Amino acid sequence: MPVENALRILYQIILGLSALSENQIVHRDMKPENIFINKNVYKIGDFGFAREVTEKFATQLGTPLYMGPEFYNDDALTPKVDIWAAGCMFHQMLFRILSFDGDYQIQLHNAFNNANYRTPKKLDLSVVVLLIYYWANYLSTTLRHGLVRSLTTS
Repeated sequence: MPVENALRILYQIILGLSALSENQIVHRDMKPENIFINKNVYKIGDFGFAREVTEKFATQLGTPLYMGPEFYNDDALTPKVDIWAAGCMFHQMLFRILSFDGDYQIQLHNAFNNANYRTPKKLDLSVVVLLIYYWANYLSTTLRHGLVRSLTTS
């Protein structure tokens, strides 16, 4: 999938996740099958596992390939688990492979804990340019904030 399309889709998903977060809702089952498309508009659907952030979750529900480490480590579930899933979907759109691999939840848990990330065999030039752009922007922002902090605390 072209980078521009993947970014457009991710942007729409992030807008939806932002609305959920503002309303203190965790979807808990973000995956490609729960993104509905109508006339190039991508919307989050299937809220069967969704809960308020304030609720205590008795079960760890979701689709294992897109479940964040919090599911496996018994950590509190926050909107971050939905961002993790969106990142996994973005990875899949860009590279046509899953971020982590495993046939069973324990294999996926081990892949997360051991940082056994599936790297793409080949990167499209547009993806490389995108990654360089965002990495340079991140470094620039980080260095600028670091410089401001060091100047103001001296």
